[in-house]
Amino acid sequence: MPTRVIALGIPSTKLPRLLVTNGLHEPYVTLSYCWGQGATKSLMLRDENLESMQEGIHENNLAKTYCETLQVARDLGFLYTWIDTLCILQENKCDSEYESTRMGEVYGNASLTLVAARSSDDMSGFLRNDFNPVADPCPFPYGKADENGHEINGLYVGLDRAWFKDTLDLDPVKTRGWCLQEAELSRRTLIYGRNGVSFQCKTANFFEDETYKFYHKRVFLPSLEAALGPVPGRRPPDGLELLNHWYAGVLPDYTASALTNRSDIFAAIASLAKLAKQTIGGRYLAGAWESDLPRGLLWKPRYQTRWMVDPSKTETNLVPLRRSRPSQAPSWSWAAVEGPISHGWDNRKRWPPYPTEGRPDAFLVRPAHQGHTRWTTQDSCDADVLYMPRCELQMHGRLRRLRSTAIPQARLLDWYREQGVKARQRPDDLPPQVRDGCPFNQVMAFGVFDIAEELVENIWALPTTRDLGLILDRKEDRPFHRLGIFHLLNL
Repeated sequence: MPTRVIALGIPSTKLPRLLVTNGLHEPYVTLSYCWGQGATKSLMLRDENLESMQEGIHENNLAKTYCETLQVARDLGFLYTWIDTLCILQENKCDSEYESTRMGEVYGNASLTLVAARSSDDMSGFLRNDFNPVADPCPFPYGKADENGHEINGLYVGLDRAWFKDTLDLDPVKTRGWCLQEAELSRRTLIYGRNGVSFQCKTANFFEDETYKFYHKRVFLPSLEAALGPVPGRRPPDGLELLNHWYAGVLPDYTASALTNRSDIFAAIASLAKLAKQTIGGRYLAGAWESDLPRGLLWKPRYQTRWMVDPSKTETNLVPLRRSRPSQAPSWSWAAVEGPISHGWDNRKRWPPYPTEGRPDAFLVRPAHQGHTRWTTQDSCDADVLYMPRCELQMHGRLRRLRSTAIPQARLLDWYREQGVKARQRPDDLPPQVRDGCPFNQVMAFGVFDIAEELVENIWALPTTRDLGLILDRKEDRPFHRLGIFHLLNL
């Protein structure tokens, strides 16, 4: 069990209270929700009220979401529940950091996680749904009357609920960074969404309209796989599968969400990283896996590259990246910027893992230390480290001095179409031009700057694979820092 839980006070005449578990092993319920602005207005666990909360908690002092969590837990027959603001000492750095690294155990060992998906803050509650359908269900008369002469209208016809499964990602809880980790770690979740209630486990999702969906290719974290036991037709993921899930699933969703405290950028997925490390291996360097670092460096801003995709699949809620201030990570890390990212230039292409057996030319950089296995001499970066503002990489590669310019937009789009990439042209979507008229035959690469305002003319290019690389800059004798990513045409 977690370090502390809320004992629910059954029978109901007793007050709920904070309980230090001291090795207790009992089923409990966790809560996943959006803090919002209400979290600062309701009762929280602090050093000064630690003893009084162990004596009893008056529910009229709690946020509505917390009260409803206690209610649902009682109704389901549970004696204990865990809510972060009531079970972790707020404004106590030591306790917060320690508990942040234990989220894998807290959510992974819970019997059930309640997800207040429809609520944007903890004061709103989640049991009442204010969703208004486009059209109410209509009675469908049988054409007969009962013995009293009243028409029999027991059958109602409503809108198709297929849309319900496609709107779960639009709930407010999807905007909170911590909630992504909580969803991945939880074995069973009861989701109170804006458009309905659903139950989800690691193999299926059941909806309130009595339909369901099975997962056939879901990636499992190792501790959850062990807890679930063998399931016919499923095997534990290998390192490459987890890496691809990290690049294509975890990071795009996580970077598109928000954090109340930007300094939590690593803490909010630290437990996921610790569990993934058991399979991937190697160190976790400020958001990138050392065992696969060349691929880990090849992230790109989704906003600046959204015009290169099929218009029917283009995301409309993207925002430009901005530099985190104060800095939370080295420039080469996705955690150094705020905003949604994705990996690689062409998502249709699957790179082999690094290092690549039998294909020594697949990657054009290699680490500089300990027999070409370590990319940095620093020991202060790993999955259990919550703050990694600095992590200098040392590697061997071939730098090339280049000049950034621009070619006519139409010719750029023509080139992408020739490569089989669907592209669209809208003037407000296309990247800003530094200058026009560059001869097309002199273009060596197409690049995207992470931060549009940081675009400079003279750059360094570092190829990392045969067709992808990093745009770098250097000030005097200081280390290189990342500016963006490029797609190599002819070097």
